[in-house]
Amino acid sequence: MLSFGVNIDTTQSFSLELRRIFFLGILSLLLILMGPTGIFAPIPLVFIFLLYSQSKGIITGMVGFSILLLLTIIFNFTPLLSVVFLLSFVNAILIANTILKGLSPDRGLVMAGIVFFIIVLVGVGSYLAIGPDFVKGELTRVLAGFIDQIKKENADFIAQGGDDARVLQDLLKDPKTIVENFLNWACAAFFSILMFGHWLCLIIVLRSSLVWKKKRAYDFTIRHLISFKAPEFFVWPLIMALGLVLVGEYILGPVGTVLGMNFLYFLGVFYFIQGVGVYYDVLQMVGIRGGFRSILVILAAVMAYRFLAIVGVFDQWINFRQQIKNFKKNKGDNL
Repeated sequence: MLSFGVNIDTTQSFSLELRRIFFLGILSLLLILMGPTGIFAPIPLVFIFLLYSQSKGIITGMVGFSILLLLTIIFNFTPLLSVVFLLSFVNAILIANTILKGLSPDRGLVMAGIVFFIIVLVGVGSYLAIGPDFVKGELTRVLAGFIDQIKKENADFIAQGGDDARVLQDLLKDPKTIVENFLNWACAAFFSILMFGHWLCLIIVLRSSLVWKKKRAYDFTIRHLISFKAPEFFVWPLIMALGLVLVGEYILGPVGTVLGMNFLYFLGVFYFIQGVGVYYDVLQMVGIRGGFRSILVILAAVMAYRFLAIVGVFDQWINFRQQIKNFKKNKGDNL
């Protein structure tokens, strides 16, 4: 009887665990399906890794990917959803790996950057293997259809004329140019979105450490993530990228400038994260805390991301954080 009772308890426990995993998996899928919220899709998957096991997290990710593939085949969902979920799954693995292996957040960020850079290289390789002309042709065809739809929906607005209507017409009149500009910046945009999503999800997971801390010991906190500093050797590829932006056109033609700008954005993500940390410390220094500080950080990240990246670059030499510490110390001594 006793063993029978234990079996019942074990079965109930397993059933509860299965329901929770199912809920987290469905939540991740829903975040993908709702569009922009897809950037948070890795978080439920990370919780599966941390609260249960790596194998269950991997199985959940594979099942979720299979479900989206079936939806794509049966209901003609856009294949992009499956791709986004797959990338979210990779992102979740990287975040979980950082915590499970006890890596510092800054090391985890750099490792994620390397993985995402490899993914970008694979994408570029696939693009070259398939054929640039074919890809451009397909994208132009799809975009032309999309433009026709926009023109039909805004026919009255365009017919009325005016500056806004002319801007819209100029924007939509040449799909080939739009496609070429998109391809020029696709690598940088793709990498930046992946890295920003990874950083944002890692912040939320560390903020939610009370949920998983009892099961997974982790010595680092969100403070360590905010104190992120890009590796010093990043300065050399940064200088190279700036050189390509300035003189790349004379060496490699137009592609030189494009390469330089893409590499600049690749590295800029890391300096942006570093700049956010400096800004966070400045707000703390002037006594702004809590929710209002978070709002200011979000606003700055959205509206002044270039400035924050520049701050991050200069922080490599000036060490703003140390200056802030010295200021606090001197202020305390004066008091």
